[in-house]
Formats: sequence, structure tokens, C-alpha cells
Amino acid sequence: MADTPGNTPVPPEKPQTQENPPAEAVAAGTAAAPQKNVTQGRLAALFRYLWERKKKIILITGSLAVAGIAAMVIGAFISWQGKKQTVISILTVLESELKGELSERDKKLIEIYDRNQVLIGEIRRPGQRDIRADNLKDHNAIVWALLASEDRNFYSHGGVQFKSIFRALHTMLTGGDTQGGSTLTQQLAKLILSEAENAEAGQGGDTTKIRKRNVFNKLSEFFCTWFLESRYDKATILAIYLNKVYLGMNSVGFEDASRRYFGVSAHELTPAEAAMLVGIIPAPSLYNPSASMKTALGRQQLVLKLMSAHPYVIKSSEKLDTERQARSFREKHALQERKIGQNTIYASKIGKYNYARNFRLNRAPDFLNEVEKFLNKHYTSAELKSKVLRIDTSLDIRNQEAAARLLNARVSQVKADLLKEREKLLAKNNKQEAEIVQAIEEGINGSYVGLNPENMYVESVVGGYEYRSGSPINRAFSMYRQPGSTIKALVYALAFEKKLIHPSSIVEDKAINIGGYQPKNWYKGYKGKVTARHAFALSMNTVPVQLLHQIGINKFVDTMQMILGLNSEEMAIRIGDRKNLAMALGAIELSPLELAKIYGTIASGGLSIDPVTVLKVTDFDGTELYKADLEKPRQRILDPIACAMVLNLMQAVISAEGTMPLKYKEIDGISGGKTGTVQSPAAAKAKWSGRTGIRDTWFVGALPGQISVIWVGHERGAPFTGSGSGTAGTVWQDFSKDYVGHHPESKRLLPPLESGFVQVDICGEIGLLLQSYPCKHPVKAQVYYSENQGELSRRTEEYLAKVTANTGGLIVGSRDGSAPQSAPVPSVDKSEAKNAGAVELEENAQSFDVFN
Repeated sequence: MADTPGNTPVPPEKPQTQENPPAEAVAAGTAAAPQKNVTQGRLAALFRYLWERKKKIILITGSLAVAGIAAMVIGAFISWQGKKQTVISILTVLESELKGELSERDKKLIEIYDRNQVLIGEIRRPGQRDIRADNLKDHNAIVWALLASEDRNFYSHGGVQFKSIFRALHTMLTGGDTQGGSTLTQQLAKLILSEAENAEAGQGGDTTKIRKRNVFNKLSEFFCTWFLESRYDKATILAIYLNKVYLGMNSVGFEDASRRYFGVSAHELTPAEAAMLVGIIPAPSLYNPSASMKTALGRQQLVLKLMSAHPYVIKSSEKLDTERQARSFREKHALQERKIGQNTIYASKIGKYNYARNFRLNRAPDFLNEVEKFLNKHYTSAELKSKVLRIDTSLDIRNQEAAARLLNARVSQVKADLLKEREKLLAKNNKQEAEIVQAIEEGINGSYVGLNPENMYVESVVGGYEYRSGSPINRAFSMYRQPGSTIKALVYALAFEKKLIHPSSIVEDKAINIGGYQPKNWYKGYKGKVTARHAFALSMNTVPVQLLHQIGINKFVDTMQMILGLNSEEMAIRIGDRKNLAMALGAIELSPLELAKIYGTIASGGLSIDPVTVLKVTDFDGTELYKADLEKPRQRILDPIACAMVLNLMQAVISAEGTMPLKYKEIDGISGGKTGTVQSPAAAKAKWSGRTGIRDTWFVGALPGQISVIWVGHERGAPFTGSGSGTAGTVWQDFSKDYVGHHPESKRLLPPLESGFVQVDICGEIGLLLQSYPCKHPVKAQVYYSENQGELSRRTEEYLAKVTANTGGLIVGSRDGSAPQSAPVPSVDKSEAKNAGAVELEENAQSFDVFN
């Protein structure tokens, strides 16, 4: 703009830079400078003040630190003193067990025998210890592994090694030869104090729960450590430690762990086995082979190397061939590695050996667990500790070992089939479905119970596939599932008893609707009019439902309650909200033992069954302390003739007319059976990605003096491929061949009958008296009520009068004696045969509670 009069020129604005700050910034800076100088001055004054008084400050700080440490030490000492008496009580119990040789009487175990006087079990009496101060040399492998890995100067230190603590810190930071900072005595002090605290908290002196790590607890452990060192010699300290240390899988002590993981006593451990157990010590829940085989093998290699480098800990110069030891270990325990995708899957026998704590010999783990429960119920710990006992039991070890072997083989096959399916899915990159199949495979299990209906002896018990010592659920006694079609035997027994039908009566397989209930068959459609024998042999579903409707649900429930020996409340729990006609197909919760009681009642001619496991208990001098009352009267629950009829029907099931034809002639005529298959309901199918299949397979087999109940299924109800005949039934078929070989004298299947019955020969396919006409399935000596004979004779005469050549079918008479009708023998399509006897029932979550 041009200058004009009266206008003063305005100079151009300068950029606001650090060199040329705005006026307000200059003003602010001018104000801040004195403030900054004041702060610096105050800090300098404070530092000069502290420096001039540094000696006094250091003295005060040191005094406070010393006072704090002293207070902590005193507090720890007081805490130790408070627990000292409990610790002494714990140790006192151990002292006598760990010193010197035991007398011959003290060494005597509780011996358990089967019904044929075969030794099947040995239980350590309370207070016995296999690892003691006087026999440490017998456990050199353990001592070597333990000292080489955990405390190489054990025999020379006084309990605490401060150098070891600092060395452990150094090696932790730099890597190198590993050894823990705590001595074995310190570790034992922690175990004992943990047990004392747990005992005071009412947890029974649990040694698996370790106290928290902190400075205060560490100090109290120092006091306990010095107490232990002053009270015991080194051998005793080591013996106590070997019996107290927790090694995962609910195993306490090396003897317990040796038997649990490797199936041998601790003195039999190889260096590699001992190394794996010692490797567990720092983190039992993570380092045990059942939790992570890969980690356990890595720990084992580390301990083996330390053993080879430090043989002097057991006064030896031996150098271990670690590779040979590892190779031998893998062969002994069938350890295998398999690559599936990016993962390595391990398989071995480790942790799968038949073992139960306190048992030296254990040939029937699930059964002997029940015997141990019996002893603990009838005798106090002090009595068991002081008495030398002999237990005679009902078990037959021949039946037991055959049942265990065959059941495990069958379950293994079902699991193997699922794993093959899984590998095929992985090959197709279907990982999601493969994971589902893997989960199903892991839940497949089985059980077996053998009961003698004549004397009520429990002769075999297999509580699960490959007895799991970590969680020994006895499925034969404590698992409750829906038995499916196997329950039909009781329905037919009551129908015969009420004279509603007999085996040759004509019943009708048809669509029914009773109060809204419309049961379906396992095959397509309906077979029309058939004999009751065929309805049972082919496990038709509509017929027993009609029969139960006529019998009455209350009558059925009351009879079952008497057989099972339950009270009304217990029975109501088993039935739940399903007190309806579906019970005819198995809608009730039963254990395998209870199902055996139902069939045992039938096989005994209707007598009540009170299963017996322990026959007699005697002491060291032969004095009888207990004897089972086998002479008490048994209640008559079912009519014996009706029971004999059911056994005849069970023979039809395993004939060419039924759902599971026999494959062994040795048992033909002296055996019977009933299949049961429970399908997975819609809810289960949805849960398992829409898969179809069954969840339970059952088979009940009858032989002279033997009722066998076999269950193979999924513990959480997942669907898999199987059937009562093809899955569970094959176990019994193979077992029965062994059984008759052991009992050649047993030839009578039916119970003794006194009067009111006849035994006649019939033609199986038509159910009439066997005459001169052609018959494909002649059956001898079938039981009927005497009053049925007239009807059978009349219908047979009518049949002979009406029979003609090439009728295109078989002629059967009606139940009321009217003119016979022509009807084909019922049969099913071969494609449906794999599902023989299957029923679909509502799922009840209570069935699976035992596994949750």
C-alpha cells in the first residue's frame, strides 16, 4: 500500500522461530527460569543433607532391615514350632516302618485267593514299607538317579548348602550341568511340612498338595531341615524321602510310582526307568509320562546323562551306556512314536499296567478293589496293621483272565477302526471331522461281569478297558446305563407268569399307538403275526411294549425293585421321569451287575440274588473271622416255569432263527443269550457333528452256572458303529468256548423244576409239536406250563390236517385254537442285520454322570 498522510507504515511479521520467539514465550521463559533454578536448588540441598547424614541413614536402614529379617526369622521359627508336634507325629508313624528288618510275621501280606484256592492278590498291611533304611542297596538304580540329579553331596552336607543355592541360580542363568538348589533334606522338609499343614486343615495328611513358595515358608523349612538332620541318619532321611515324594498320577513314593507306571517293584527298576521317575520330581503334573511322553523322555535323557557322569554318588565307577538304556526301555514298554501331521503321537504300556495301591500281587484289579473296600469297611486300620489275614473269594481266575483278555481285544478293535477312519479324514485334510472321531475313539470303553446264579458268586469283574490305576472306575458295579433290548427278558418272564402268552403263542408285530407312544422296530416296517419265540429271537420292539401294557407298569417296576434290592426312592431315581411303556425297551438306568442280577434271578428259577465276593476271612492262626451266609433262604420273585421258558427263548436268540447265531458247537444246547443295542438319539447326533450310530452295545450270555453281562459303548454317549451281537456278543462267544473247557461237567442250563410243567420237542419255525412233517429247526425239550400241552396238541393236529405241499410258506395256528393261518417265517434284510435289536431311547444325562 502506498504511504499516505496520517498512516504509519507497519513492518512485516517475522517468523516465530527458536531464534526469534514470540514475546509471550519470552515472558514465560523468563518466569520459568527462576522456578527451575529453585527446584534444582532444593534437590541439591536435599542431597547435601542426606550426604552429611549418610552414616546415620545407613545405620537406620540396616537396623530396620535386620529387624525385618529377624522378625521374619522369628516368625518362621514360631511357625515351625507350631507345626513341630504334627511333624513329629507324622515321622513317628514312619520310624518303626523304616528301621531294621521286619519280622517274618510283619512281612506277611494279606493274601487273597480265588474260589479254587489260587493266589490272586497280596495286600500290604498298613504300615509296611518296601523301601526302608536297611534295604537301600536293593534300590541302587533309584538312589543313583536321585542323588546324581538332585543332591550329589547328600552324604556330606548338613542339610543346607548355600553354595548349591547360588550355583543353581548361576547355572539357571548361564546353562550347563543342572542340579537343584535345595538338598534332599530340604525337599523332604517341604513335603513333611506340607503334609502337616494339610493334616491340620483336615485333608488327611495329603502329600500331593505342596505348600506355596515364599521366603517365610523357606525359612520354616530350614528349621525343619536341621531338625531332620539332627534326628535321623542319612539312610533314614533318604528312605523317608523315597516313600513320601509325589510323582504324578496320584502316586506317592517310588514303590507306588514304579508299579503304577512300569508294573514292577521299585527294587526291579532299570536305570532308565529310575531316571524317568526321578525326572518327574520338579513338576509332577507336567513331567510324568502320562501327561507328556515327549517331556518325560527328555527329562529321562537328562537324568541318564547325569547318572553316567556321577556314578560316585553310589560309590561306583560304572559308566552308563545311555543309548542302550533308552533303547532297552523303549522295547520293554512297547514305546512307539507316530507322526500324524505336525504332531507326534506316542503309544506305550507305561501307566497301563494292572495296579492298585497297596497291592503287591494283583491279578484282578477291579475285583480286588472291591475286596479292599470290604476289608476297610469291616476292619479298622489298626486291626489290619496288627492282623495277618487270608481272604477267600468268589472269583474264578480262569474266567477273570479270559474275560479281561477278550474284552480288551474287542474294545481295542473298535478303537482301532475309529483311528483308521481318523487317518482317512486327515488324508483328505478334514481336520475338524478327524478331531471328532479322535474324541469318540478316546471315549470307547467296556465292562464285563460274570455271576454264578446257583451260589450267587461273582466270578469275574472287568471294570474297564486297560485298567486305569489313576482313576479306577469300576464300570461293572458303578456305571448306570440304559440296557436296551436286554430288559425284554423280564417283560416276557412276567407275561408268561401271568399266562398272557407262552413261547408258541401268536403275537402281532404291528404299528401301535398307546397313549401317544409309537415304538419303532430296528428293521423297516412290521412282520405281522409271529410266534412269541420269534418275536423274542428277533428282538421285535412292538411286541414287548404291548405285553408291558397288559402286565402293568407298576407290576413291572415292583418286580424289578425286588430283584435289584432297591428302596422306592432309589428305584425312582433309576426310572427318572420315564415310568412309561418305553421301559419295555430299556428306558431305565442299570449297572452291568444289576443286569446280571435280573438274569441271575431268571437263571436260578426266580430266586433273589445277593451277589457274593468275599467268602471267608481267617487270621494267621486259622481262626475264622468272617464267613458269608450262603445258607440263608432266598426269596422267590419269579415263577420257575416262566423263567425256564425265557431261557428257552434265549436259546432261540443264538440259533439260526435269532439275532446272533452261535459259531461254536461246544456250547450248542447249553447256552442262551440276549442282545441289546441303544441308538444315539437326535440330541447326541447333533452334538457329534450329525454322526449316526449307537452309543451302547450289550450282550447277556447264559451258560450252566454262569450269567455274563458285557457292555461296550461310549462313556459320553457319542455315536459309533456297532451292535449288541457284533460288538459285545463276540466277546461272550469266545469266552463261552473257554468256559465249557474249564467246566466240562456243567451241562444243565435250565433251573430245576418240580411240577406244573411239560417239556416237549417243537419245530422252531412254527412253534408246534415236532411231528413227522418236514422241520428246518427242530428244538428239543422246550418248557411249557402243563396246561399249554392241550392247546399245542390241538393246534398241531389242525396243522397236520391242513398242511399241503408247496404252500409257499409255513402254516401256524392261532393262539385261540382256531384254524391255522399261513404266514412266512419272519426275517430281516441283511443290510439291517448289523443293527439287530437296536432301540432308540431318550437320552438321560444321569447315565453319564459317573464320567463327568
